[in-house]
Amino acid sequence: MSFEGPGMRRVFPNGRGEVPRSEISRTIGRPLDLLPSPGEVLEGAFAAGGRLTPAPRLTRYIILPVDAVPPPLSPFKCAYRERFKEFILSKGLDPDSADIPVQVREEFYAQLTEDEYRACSYHQANWRSIAGESVRIIRKIGEYPSR
Repeated sequence: MSFEGPGMRRVFPNGRGEVPRSEISRTIGRPLDLLPSPGEVLEGAFAAGGRLTPAPRLTRYIILPVDAVPPPLSPFKCAYRERFKEFILSKGLDPDSADIPVQVREEFYAQLTEDEYRACSYHQANWRSIAGESVRIIRKIGEYPSR
């Protein structure tokens, strides 16, 4: 990326994050104005006769490394789902919440023994194979199948 102003040009090999505001102001010969807040932008748009129109919901599928996928939030098919709920309650959290921290879920699953994993049909699934098939499907239909 390069930055150009009257009588000068500077190249920034690591991108724009490296350009100090003071240098931009000096180059353009005036203070660099801050952008208005989103609320101010909306207020101005409404004052000019604008309106908000709800956008259609867009489904997006993103391929992640299997190891980056967090543990289940709601293991509803797990043989230990009641134990999971009790564990979450013991942490002072709501087991029906969508905000159960990843670390708490990881702690629960880490306490299950190999025998318990083997005894639960939910955990017997070949999740790596399932993930591989999911990636194949997403590559076939695309990240945005509804477009």
